[in-house]
Amino acid sequence: PRMASGVSTKLGHREWAFHLQGQYWLPLGEKSILTLFVGPSVFNANQELVTSILTTERGFPFDTVDLVTDTTEIVGITAMGFNFGFDLSYFGLKQLGFLGKAERLDPLGVAVTARYSRAAPGIKLKGQFQPALELGGTQIAGGIRVVF
Repeated sequence: PRMASGVSTKLGHREWAFHLQGQYWLPLGEKSILTLFVGPSVFNANQELVTSILTTERGFPFDTVDLVTDTTEIVGITAMGFNFGFDLSYFGLKQLGFLGKAERLDPLGVAVTARYSRAAPGIKLKGQFQPALELGGTQIAGGIRVVF
């Protein structure tokens, strides 16, 4: 028996998720709102996996093998997971002088959101279970908020 190792750099991955959230709104003074959320997530992913490897032996005494190429297959999976995070919104732009006259709660604000989501489904490929595929991760976003 001989050992060989390598890395396949052509493997593709595509995923999307739908997050359902229960939210708790916490006013922070008159201009800011902190929203905490948690809930289930549905993930859908396509992952390209190596299904076979072509090797070749190198010269006498044949104690070295080289990896020539690999064959891949795309596996689709849908899995349940979870998500949690927070959203911090600030509605005091007019008070700072950016948008004109100040009001109690400006209709236009800015926000930052952070979410962590995760699912780790097992994958069955050619009748054999593979290590769990880790889906989700940390997401950070910023944006504009409009209240009406």
